Amino acid sequence: MSKRSSPKRVLKAVLKKLRFQAARPHVSGYENRVLVNEVIRKTLLRREELHLQKHINLPELRSLVGFMVANLKEGSRVLDFGGGAGTHFDSLQQLYPEKSLEYFVIETEMMSLLAAKARSGDTNLHFMSFNLLPDFQPNFQVLIANSSLQYVEKPLNALSTLVDLFPEYVYITRCPLTQGKYQLCINQISKLSDNGPSAKSEGQDVEVKYTANVVPYKDFKELLQKKHKILLEIKEERAPFGNEYPDIDSWGFICKVN
Repeated sequence: MSKRSSPKRVLKAVLKKLRFQAARPHVSGYENRVLVNEVIRKTLLRREELHLQKHINLPELRSLVGFMVANLKEGSRVLDFGGGAGTHFDSLQQLYPEKSLEYFVIETEMMSLLAAKARSGDTNLHFMSFNLLPDFQPNFQVLIANSSLQYVEKPLNALSTLVDLFPEYVYITRCPLTQGKYQLCINQISKLSDNGPSAKSEGQDVEVKYTANVVPYKDFKELLQKKHKILLEIKEERAPFGNEYPDIDSWGFICKVN
């Protein structure tokens, strides 16, 4: 029969664990240069893979759904909210290799600056920060927001600004919404390797900490329907944040302007 641990020994073990957790390296938010550089690096690697292999994976197919519904034509303008370093643009090139499209990615200032430098050779791919949106001409064929609206401070304000541009089609996917009445702020932790497209990470796999702002389903849908008709509504995942948040589900919407 083993001896019961003394209070002193238990306390020592707890303090050791706390010191270890506090010392674990991490980066915070989508303005962090470490995170941005890793997403850009993995995006460029995936772009080269697509050029060589000519096939896409299932996560990339998710983004292409909206483009296929919009039936993009030569010269169509695409607005990608939270599109990282242009990974959806690379998938789109596989779908329409013969079409010249103008593709605009709305990202954080850090991502916009560094991705624009890294991809300066892609003349149809443009990066800019959200504060430039009001200056846009409202003639976009499609707006896509793939797991991005929840990572701005005020998702409903962002959605309102986007739909005010009157894109002909709106495709929103991987958007968590709550059946409750109030916005929820949920702290999330992921690994650096989980961010960006499917390519191997380099160096230490540090933690990434950020906040998801989950707004009411009712408010989100009402705002979406002010200028657009919902063609298809998809409940994509139940309780994406676990059983602690049973009123939250992940949703997708395909809409067309009224």
